[in-house]
Formats: sequence, structure tokens, C-alpha cells
Amino acid sequence: MIAFVGSTILRAVRGSTTSGPVASSSRMWYGSLFQRAPSSRSLARVFMTTGPERDTVVDTCRMKLTEALKPLQLNIIPAYGDPNGSHITIEVVSDLFEGESVVARHRMIYKAIWDELQGPIHAVDSIEAKSPSEAGL
Repeated sequence: MIAFVGSTILRAVRGSTTSGPVASSSRMWYGSLFQRAPSSRSLARVFMTTGPERDTVVDTCRMKLTEALKPLQLNIIPAYGDPNGSHITIEVVSDLFEGESVVARHRMIYKAIWDELQGPIHAVDSIEAKSPSEAGL
């Protein structure tokens, strides 16, 4: 059974007989009958993959950055080795960065992966965005 309390989704726990509302700082309980359902961010990790073969978040970001920036080199490193993790590091070399400021380069990158930043990706830990001349190519 699923219940909605405000914007919080609560899920019934089988076998509970306690009743009466109880609130805590981290959870809203109706006795011990309800427990918090998974957060929307954790659900996003499950459902926000693309393609029938369920690409990873890193694969999705690689695809979107490749389409947007036409990079000569692209490396996306997931934190802790988890390809569906919430933190990534991006290293990219693109002709589009020639003559652009660091802020403009970062905006191009964030624009390309904006949808992922609203769901499965919590943070981009670092960005190394270079033009081919800066990368020695």
C-alpha cells in the first residue's frame, strides 16, 4: 500500500498494528505502519537510463557531450568507480573551446548534461576543458 502525505510518499509495512501519527526530524511516520519510500534521486538512478540495454549515466553523459561538443578527447570518470554514481569528473578537449573563457566552457558542458544533473548526477566534481592548442594536440 502507498500513501501520500504532502509531497512525501509513504509505504506500508506489513504486519504492523501500531496506529497514531508520530513525526521525527527525518521521517514522517503513522505509528510504525509507514516508512519512507526511496527518494526521488535514488529512483531517478533506476529509471533515468537510456536505451533498451540500460546505458549507464556515464554512457549517457558521454553521448550527450559528444553530440554537443564534438570532442577530440573525452574522459568521464565516475567517483568510486560506479558508472551510475552521483559524482563524475569530466576531462574534454574540443575545438569549440578555442577562444572561450573557462566559465563559457563549463556552461557548454553543463548545458549538454543538464537533464542528468536534475536526476541521477548530484555533482560534477571537476571539469578540465581545454582547446586542442592548450592540450598540445
